[in-house]
Amino acid sequence: MLEFAAVLCEDARGDDFAIVQQYTGVIGATAEAFTAARATCSKCVLGMHARNGLWADAAASDTTAEEVDAFLAALACDLSGGRKHSITLAGSSVHFDLAWCRVHFPAFAEYLSHRVFDVSTMRRAVDAWCGGAVQWPVRDTHRALADVLASIAECRAARDALRWWG
Repeated sequence: MLEFAAVLCEDARGDDFAIVQQYTGVIGATAEAFTAARATCSKCVLGMHARNGLWADAAASDTTAEEVDAFLAALACDLSGGRKHSITLAGSSVHFDLAWCRVHFPAFAEYLSHRVFDVSTMRRAVDAWCGGAVQWPVRDTHRALADVLASIAECRAARDALRWWG
């Protein structure tokens, strides 16, 4: 993992997923990590992260994954009032993210519910049921915060399409 983003949205009934707070950061990568990436990542991924600046940002960062885990756990503790397993992780294909957090961010994962809000499932439903009625946001930067904000925009678009369709 090289980058994280967390966005807290309002989730009250009828709310527009208004953004309350957002956080992003880059985890530092060692020379060994870059060597491993060159050996295991596709040329497409290597080029993408060179163009979007992620490799350079990771080389310049001294933030560790353990620091990010502690930061997110403290944030989750504060937001949940200390209640474990109470925060719903949301995003596109977020089951992967939940499993990843359980392994690599165990302190943060303690605050995450087993329930998730998967925006990609909503998108698939809209595509199937509403017949191409939605102009989906473009995901082109491949950076964590931009991807999270695009997931929020997709969620809003899916909700609006389902309201219209229903």
